[in-house]
Amino acid sequence: MRESSSFIEEHYKADTKNITWKTKKNLVLIIAESLENAYTDKRIFDPIPVPRLRNLQQVNTFFPQHIQTYGTGWTIAGITSYMFGIPLKLPIQGNSYTASQFLPGANSILNVMEQAGYSLQFISGWDSRFSGYSNLIATHSTGINCDQSFFQKEGYSLDKFGGSWGFKDSFIFDYAKKMLNALHEKHTPYALIINTVDTHPPHGFSEEKYRKFNNICDAYANLDANINDFVAYVLRKDPENTSIVILGDHLSMTNDVTQSNLDKIREMRTIYNCFINPYKQPVQTSQMCTSIDMAPTILETIGCILPEGRFGLGVSLYSDTPTLVAQDYEQYHSEIPKYSLLYDSFFKPNKKYDK
Repeated sequence: MRESSSFIEEHYKADTKNITWKTKKNLVLIIAESLENAYTDKRIFDPIPVPRLRNLQQVNTFFPQHIQTYGTGWTIAGITSYMFGIPLKLPIQGNSYTASQFLPGANSILNVMEQAGYSLQFISGWDSRFSGYSNLIATHSTGINCDQSFFQKEGYSLDKFGGSWGFKDSFIFDYAKKMLNALHEKHTPYALIINTVDTHPPHGFSEEKYRKFNNICDAYANLDANINDFVAYVLRKDPENTSIVILGDHLSMTNDVTQSNLDKIREMRTIYNCFINPYKQPVQTSQMCTSIDMAPTILETIGCILPEGRFGLGVSLYSDTPTLVAQDYEQYHSEIPKYSLLYDSFFKPNKKYDK
């Protein structure tokens, strides 16, 4: 018999009725494949492959203790934690969640933004049916989903614009600029959510001009240039009314160089994050946090005011309330994997939970 726990019941918050807004800044959310802080660390990589991403952290808001925990360590799990403030707990392994509705009983930050009048658009170079991402989008938003099949229907060829896992990131960011222009012309708040893929192991993909490391770091150098160029474009377009959030989806997976370099240090690995033009500044940035804490943090970045600064199991990093993992690291890691009746209800439609 599976061991159960009331930990999630005791801590889950998804009150959408009492949410208020101080302002409604536009959101550009970039979720970058396998981007962790090892690639910004000169002790591990010298030279580092992502100097521009490192600089963005240094001049903006950055939470250095963003660790990977249970149910957040692969692409759809990382996305789930960012969208719902909960880990992905499934009776299957990895990317096999293909139900037609994705956690229909759980509240998502996508629901919150749409209820507040945001237009949502999603763009990725891979087939979003993989791992159920397209179902997540369709279940919790009415936003337009531009993925590999969308671009192929539009007449774009993988032979011309493809990388190793679908359409390459440079193509995606160029297309995202067009989407940004169209969204900007509507004069209503929007959220543009971009998923990159070129740094997917084992070797990644890079344009020839970035190939100087002769390993997966070339793909990270490529990503570094693409994100930096796009951030600059967004800031030229509307620097006052737009917040940009850059998040790695999870720690880097096994590839041709990272693990041997990581053996140089014994510190806990952390996930890349950077918050540009947030609505407010954090009280402090050094507490331990997880990917679930990014859900309320994203909302408060754009001007949302959450009851107790909470959403899902996450605690906004703009508040002075300790995150669950910071409150009791051992308890968090022992209780989260256990069976939860409340979490089980998230799989059932029309049962959204407010507390």
